[in-house]
Amino acid sequence: FTVDITPTTTPYEAGLGFCVDLDKGDFIGREALVKQKAEGVTRKLCTLVLTNTEDFKQIYGGEAVYHGETLVTRVRSGGYGFTVKKNILYAYLPIELAKRGERFTIELIEGNLEAEVTANVLYDPKSEKLKS
Repeated sequence: FTVDITPTTTPYEAGLGFCVDLDKGDFIGREALVKQKAEGVTRKLCTLVLTNTEDFKQIYGGEAVYHGETLVTRVRSGGYGFTVKKNILYAYLPIELAKRGERFTIELIEGNLEAEVTANVLYDPKSEKLKS
């Protein structure tokens, strides 16, 4: 809970809207959440993978994420998925760019690498193993 979700993000932006019970009574931030639920989010936590390498790359969080020449956000967290052999990153993207297949440039210490928005679940996305 300290990098992907902060006091500046909401459960709806993080994909955790199912955890919000707006009918439970009054709480701090309720009005803002009611408004955001009605109007929709402007950004969304997305899973990205580096596309041009399967080699481990050090991802610290805070790396710049560019769409074309425009800086759109920064990486919140990341790491290497040994099962899927991919570098996995999490970033809040503007909703209009938060589409599977959308490509970005990530500014890593060792240079710029391409990344693309992918499924939130990289391993067993159809839950076949869970359902067997």
